[in-house]
Amino acid sequence: NRSSDLEMAHEDNEATTPEGVVALDAEFLNIYKNTHGVVMLLDITKQWTWQYVQRELPTVPAHIPVLVLATFRDMGEHRVVDEEEVGYFIDALKKEDPKR
Repeated sequence: NRSSDLEMAHEDNEATTPEGVVALDAEFLNIYKNTHGVVMLLDITKQWTWQYVQRELPTVPAHIPVLVLATFRDMGEHRVVDEEEVGYFIDALKKEDPKR
C-alpha cells in the first residue's frame, strides 16, 4: 500500500529517505485549496522566519487574504528582522499584483 509509505519531508532526514518513498510537502500538495485566509508568523529575533515568509508569501494565490504577524516585539533589543524591510517587501508584492 503506497499510502502507508508516505512521510513528511524534513531537512534532517531528506537525504536518508529510502528510495521509492514519497516525501510530501507544500511543493506536492495544494495547501491553499479551499483556504479562506493565510496567517504567516515571523519571529523578529530569528532571520530564518523572515526568509521563510519572503519565500512563501509570493506563492499564496492573490485571491486569498494574508495576514503577516511579527512576534516577540517585546524582544526589540534582540531584533534581527528590520521592520522597514518587511514593509517594503509587502508593498512591493502589492505593486506587482494589485489584487493583493
